[in-house]
Amino acid sequence: MTSEFSSINSSLSERLKKRVTVLTYNFFLRPPGIKNKKSDFKNERLALIGNRIKDYDIVCFQEVFSLMSYRKHKLKKLAKTLGFKYFAESPSPGFFSPYVTDGGLLTLS
Repeated sequence: MTSEFSSINSSLSERLKKRVTVLTYNFFLRPPGIKNKKSDFKNERLALIGNRIKDYDIVCFQEVFSLMSYRKHKLKKLAKTLGFKYFAESPSPGFFSPYVTDGGLLTLS
């Protein structure tokens, strides 16, 4: 009985050592034409984000809109090369929807 308890305790100890790292980040990738002053540096931030997210298990982005922009697609493609296999995103509004764009949410894991 003691060895069985020891085995269960060891297994539980190993599972508790594993950690899940989560990053939440307001990316500020607003649709084209919406900006502060001359530039919001959207393309520059997109180019640098790979080095920031690669060490996380789950990344939750806000303000990553797909309206008239390729940046969200490019971000998902980059994430895939970094090992993120899954994503969930705000649905695009339908043709008869009163909304112009999606909610701007993107979660990677």
